[in-house]
Amino acid sequence: MIKRKHGVEIQIKGTIITVSGFKDYVTGGLCDVKLLLERISSSVSDREILRTVQWMFHDPDSSDATLYSPDATVFIENALRMRLEKVDILLDNQPHIINFEKMQEYNIASGKSVKVSRKLPELGDLDADVPGKGTFLYVLQRATYPEVERTLYHGTSETCVKEICVHGFNRSFSGKNATVYGQGVYFAVNSALSVQEQYSPPNADGYKYIFVSKVLTGDYTKGCHSMKTAPLRETDGIPLRYDSVTDDITKPTMFVIFNDTQAFPEYLITTNHCIFLCLCLLPGSEFTKDLFITV
Repeated sequence: MIKRKHGVEIQIKGTIITVSGFKDYVTGGLCDVKLLLERISSSVSDREILRTVQWMFHDPDSSDATLYSPDATVFIENALRMRLEKVDILLDNQPHIINFEKMQEYNIASGKSVKVSRKLPELGDLDADVPGKGTFLYVLQRATYPEVERTLYHGTSETCVKEICVHGFNRSFSGKNATVYGQGVYFAVNSALSVQEQYSPPNADGYKYIFVSKVLTGDYTKGCHSMKTAPLRETDGIPLRYDSVTDDITKPTMFVIFNDTQAFPEYLITTNHCIFLCLCLLPGSEFTKDLFITV
């Protein structure tokens, strides 16, 4: 087939292949010889190909498909796996071209074309199974994550307001207002808790101060008075601590953090008497700007 296609002479002696002829013809012949050698040395055995793949052509005058010979099937399948657009093959001693893009067999001598197909016995017919193309079915599911950041409230005294505005929260001040669930920084889920006397003691003029804060509560557990840091989780791998502690793990009303970088003060509420507190935060507000609410 290669000799006829390129007009060259090919001699095989042992492990040596000699291609002779005009220079341009020899170049083309060498490419096909290389392709043939790659097919022979393919890591996929011929037996494996014949077990999993069937190639056939469809005669327009017949409703039944005709299987290619085992040698032709192996040759065509290897060419397909090498991602060739087309390959020359000798069928019934006549030169043919298999076009993988059109899935056609073209008879060079007669000029006739027939449709070809590739079949996987276990999966059924795949008439246009071209490498790199196909249809895949995926299941798209929405990922759900636990709430790790919360908007919480922190009541404090007047002497700590400027310190928090400039440097953020500091657990070194823990113990001034509460240490029931640990010696850290306390935050309330509801603002009504933060305005209580024990969390935000009024100054001489009767004003109270409450910060609206973003807090990384993460994975939390029940706290106790003696805790100076969050306890270790019960894991088999690297020892990791909880991110925060709380008063009630099922329905928390307050959180305690032991890492100062876990909280950020966003807004400061200043009030002189609290019966009911309702705060509407407008976009673009700055936490350094005092918001005065008097009821």
